Amino acid sequence: MPQLPAPLFSEAEDSPQRIVPNTINANSRLKSFYIKNVIPLVCRPGEEESSASLGASVVRDVTALQAMSRRIHYGKLVAEAKFQANTELYSQLIRAQDADGLMDLLTDSAVEEKLLLRVREKARAYGRDIQTGGSEAAVNDSALKVDPDTVVLAYRELMIPLTKEVQVAYLLRRLDSLVIAVTAGWARVAAVEYTTGNPLNSSPRAINAKAHAAELKVHDSVKSVFDDVASGAVSFGV
Repeated sequence: MPQLPAPLFSEAEDSPQRIVPNTINANSRLKSFYIKNVIPLVCRPGEEESSASLGASVVRDVTALQAMSRRIHYGKLVAEAKFQANTELYSQLIRAQDADGLMDLLTDSAVEEKLLLRVREKARAYGRDIQTGGSEAAVNDSALKVDPDTVVLAYRELMIPLTKEVQVAYLLRRLDSLVIAVTAGWARVAAVEYTTGNPLNSSPRAINAKAHAAELKVHDSVKSVFDDVASGAVSFGV
């Protein structure tokens, strides 16, 4: 849109890909845990909200879920960094599809306990009203807006284990080739061009030249392509 000013920041076209392409997504489990376990602990028993405030509450819920989702899925970047730091050992476990071994390698109990301590202290600091009068009164957890134990529970039972599960799922497919689900015809041609950067014509000879760096999984219907992407069976769909 030419009438708009140019963006202040733009992503470089040659920006490196930090992690391998994947479709790992833990949002459904995050949402389920949040609704079943977090909301009942955060909302006071017997507390009723007016219909006018329900919308604002939902907006805050969505904001919280988005922040938690980013935190969990950033685990892929951590997993990639650990893979790069110890490629040989991680590769052995990946080739053996040893999920338990990867989980043990990723787990640092001492670091997790320190994290939970920081979470508790931050919850106690940010979950109370600012004291006035020159001196700060002792913090009474019963007067906090959210019990720090609830925040710690969310991290111990959800954030930490789900982050590690995402990391394991990412690593188990770290050595896989790029797999793209496509329909026959132009979608297949586009996938070949995307993976090679070189235009190809639509002739069968060009398409079957194996010039691409990805494995193409050809389907007869668009629905099958969507199903593959949704199930995580492929990296992308065209």
